[in-house]
Amino acid sequence: MHLTRLLPALLGFLIHSPAHAIGKELVIGLQPTQPIRALIARHEPLANYLRQELDRPVRLVSAKNSQVFGQRMLAGDYELALAPAHFARLVQRERGWHPLVRYDHPLPVFLLSRQTETELMLADLKNKILAVPDSAMLVTVASEHWLAQQQLLAGRDYTLLVADGYASTVHVLISGQADMAVGALGGIGQARPEEIQQLRIVKEMGSIPRLVFVARHDMTAQKRATLQRALLAFRSPTAEPLSVVGKDDLAEVDAYLPETRARLKAQDILQRMR
Repeated sequence: MHLTRLLPALLGFLIHSPAHAIGKELVIGLQPTQPIRALIARHEPLANYLRQELDRPVRLVSAKNSQVFGQRMLAGDYELALAPAHFARLVQRERGWHPLVRYDHPLPVFLLSRQTETELMLADLKNKILAVPDSAMLVTVASEHWLAQQQLLAGRDYTLLVADGYASTVHVLISGQADMAVGALGGIGQARPEEIQQLRIVKEMGSIPRLVFVARHDMTAQKRATLQRALLAFRSPTAEPLSVVGKDDLAEVDAYLPETRARLKAQDILQRMR
């Protein structure tokens, strides 16, 4: 894809302005799971589809990291967001947002080491450095929660190294800057193939829900229904299935909400909104 074709979407990312009121333009916030150009290319087919189905302009926007993205959700900067489940659940409970649909099939989460470290086990994380892709990502919050249940606490038993995304997480592990790393299936694939080949799975730490489309609290029921139908009918180039999200389906991530609130500084934002 030529850069000139991506320029309008790039401008939507780089020159982001809040959209607190519903207007003609549908502003979709995207969880920053990839570099901007890759994120645009991946979701531009959806934007084009929604422009036709809804007869509205559609603008894709994101943020420099997950923390800022979550804070913008709380502030109401997006009319629709494609968000991790813990962010979607937080704005549902705190701001009255409406989960619409989500991608099926949870993602396994792994504790990783270098392939050469054949004897490394979970207990060996003690006094070591653990690389994570982003401090506020669901994969990080869920992994820390799981490790705490194994009596391994960040800051006490191991040191967190916050990388800049999944590819960076794999790189700092392979380059020796970290002893272990956290990764989710799908995200790990963003790394260089030659580095992926050097990974070893130490432990599978459960799974996390995939991304959720969630509508802002002030979207009318009629518009939500129309948008939900359109999203369910969309056939992505990767053929990823979507399903309806029930009102309480995201309760599975409630255990992560206290830490999510803390990392987003949610209380400060909500107080300013009052």
